[in-house]
Amino acid sequence: MKLPSAPRFVATVGPPHPDESLMGYLTRAFSVATVDHLPTALRLADAAKPNPLALATTLEKDAEIARIAHLIGCAPSDIGARIYRTNHAQPRRKRILIDFFGTKIRLRYRDAALRRVSPKALQMAQYHRAIWELRVFSCDPDTKERLLDTCPVCQQPLGWLHALGPTVCDKCVDDDGLPTVDLRDFEQSLVEIPDEEAFDFVVGLVHPDPSRKQAARKLLPAEYHDLSNSALFDAIVAMAFCLADRDARFRVSVKYLAGLTPDMLSTTGRAIIGGQAGFDTLCERLRHVNGTRAGHHGRIKELGHLAGLSTSESPLDPQIRSILLEKIETNIANAVEAESLETRCPCGRDHEPHSPCVRRGMSRSRPDPRLARRAAAAQSLTGGASAPRSPNLSLKRVAKYGSSGGEKPKAILCASSEQMCGHINRTRKTHSHE
Repeated sequence: MKLPSAPRFVATVGPPHPDESLMGYLTRAFSVATVDHLPTALRLADAAKPNPLALATTLEKDAEIARIAHLIGCAPSDIGARIYRTNHAQPRRKRILIDFFGTKIRLRYRDAALRRVSPKALQMAQYHRAIWELRVFSCDPDTKERLLDTCPVCQQPLGWLHALGPTVCDKCVDDDGLPTVDLRDFEQSLVEIPDEEAFDFVVGLVHPDPSRKQAARKLLPAEYHDLSNSALFDAIVAMAFCLADRDARFRVSVKYLAGLTPDMLSTTGRAIIGGQAGFDTLCERLRHVNGTRAGHHGRIKELGHLAGLSTSESPLDPQIRSILLEKIETNIANAVEAESLETRCPCGRDHEPHSPCVRRGMSRSRPDPRLARRAAAAQSLTGGASAPRSPNLSLKRVAKYGSSGGEKPKAILCASSEQMCGHINRTRKTHSHE
């Protein structure tokens, strides 16, 4: 499209980098032009917006894209490829998705107002990476350096409106309007990530570089091959929320997005690519966090709202919910078996009363048959369910399981191993031929 009458800057920055954001590319181009104020530059291109900071999600008309491209001397496709087009999903929950370089993510995952940078990464290449816009990541994926969002000198948030370049503070200027603070001089601390492979997998799902996406897909087990990067990334962030906010119920709160750490994301990423063993690691971490909560029972008591992500109320992909449900059931069954072996009688015999009596993941409406057998064995020592309480103080209480199973079982605290073994050894068994 030829626009001979439209104004045009002398573009000296060249085409954008493959993983450069739209706001980063425009402000980098305007920083070497005569107009370094973003709203003013957009008015010159006849593409003014009520909120210039939301340009990446509100720039939709091809004519506006062409005029901006003509203004800075680039191809319209360079602008169009960096627009995050929006669409609504699940209107009941008012969930808005954006197309982030081919991967649909929630709009809330992106911070449009705040500019975050990695000084070490800017030392290597002076442009703004699009991945820095995502609130989910608190560090640069390549350098593992914490992202800087506040000027160390003036203590003001880094912004976009004054296009002075990606390496400087847009607030600290001299009398001539030239920047005085170079952010590359303020390196940040590095983040220790125990499982870098899992963290790189999570980053690869949404990274603008197609090769990073392909590398992430190669790590997926066969059961996840049919799922999109969007569904997987949403599930990983939702599971990480269970670690960051123990009371989260399917909500994506901007308040807690900043609390997600690379360690949390790597743990939930490993739960996807690590098979059942990786998922068990996540469950054990949740048990440590949620085990002391009062007012909860069953799977929610044990695994927090990770268990809720497998229900029909969850906003996750139905196939993801099905996989999570299967893995949760397997994990609880394995945990019951492991706890049973850990509490075996020291004499080596499998006395039923010594096995764990109440499983935290057990449903109140469906008693475990194995627990019922253990309760029956304990009741036989006291003379039956209707017998008075045993004088043995070490046998505190016995769970009574009704046929309907409507009441939550109470814990059975059995006698000590030595006492019970001695009692069983002294008891003469009755045979049918006698």
